[in-house]
Amino acid sequence: MATMSIQDLIAGKQKDMAAKKSRQNTLKPQPGTHSYRVLPSWRGGDDKQFWHDFAMHFIKTPESAGKPAAVYVCTEKTFGKPCEVCDAAKKLMAVSTSDDQTKMLKEALSAQRYLLNVLHLTGTEPEKVQIMEVGQGVFENICGLIGEYGDITDLNEGTDLKITRTGTGLDTKYTVMPAAKSKPVSKAVVANLPNLDEFVAQENPAGETKALTSVGAIVGLLPNASGAPAKRGSHPALSQLSADSDDEEFETVKPTAKASATKVDDDDGLDDLDSLLDDE
Repeated sequence: MATMSIQDLIAGKQKDMAAKKSRQNTLKPQPGTHSYRVLPSWRGGDDKQFWHDFAMHFIKTPESAGKPAAVYVCTEKTFGKPCEVCDAAKKLMAVSTSDDQTKMLKEALSAQRYLLNVLHLTGTEPEKVQIMEVGQGVFENICGLIGEYGDITDLNEGTDLKITRTGTGLDTKYTVMPAAKSKPVSKAVVANLPNLDEFVAQENPAGETKALTSVGAIVGLLPNASGAPAKRGSHPALSQLSADSDDEEFETVKPTAKASATKVDDDDGLDDLDSLLDDE
């Protein structure tokens, strides 16, 4: 393993702290009924992608008293590339020795999110561009509306959305509806849209090491002599797992709602993640 310079270590930590601060500032759909305007792509030009895939690992350990011991970006669900944290959690589930360990390892896996630049029209700052984070159910409903109403992000001809949120935690429900009337959005408001590519660029060696170490700690694996967490296959039981075993006993629970403008569905516990971050 290559030795990390102190400059690289500090740079990674600074990036991790900045990313954590940014994460706490994402807007979640608010309780009750609120109006939002989804804005066009931050990349400009002819790029029509107004969202960015996103997911985070919130890793609790037996010693972390119910709070995350590490928080790290899921590279698979955010960038579509292999995620060491996902891989470690899945493999360790096969060698966990208790239901509590298995539960913590499952919770260490990430849930798919999506980031959107929006105006919170019924908020206190209706002309301030904010990054809104939504779960798969809400995003599917937004995509369904585009199929019916066209480009809802168009500044002049786009469509405002009304999102109703009820319940809390895993019982949270959302309804996405088009507004009866929508107003044009000033070009001045969106002159400098937040760059979602930069927002999700939260990978850093220090953060990944902490995340992998925390995952290992769930089943009692300690860092090796170099200070790095145990790598794939280093645990006696892990060494006997085949490379194809990663997903044998894992099943992604997809929302039951169809991509409908009026369907109500949950948001994969986004409310619970908010409370975890608020307690930090």
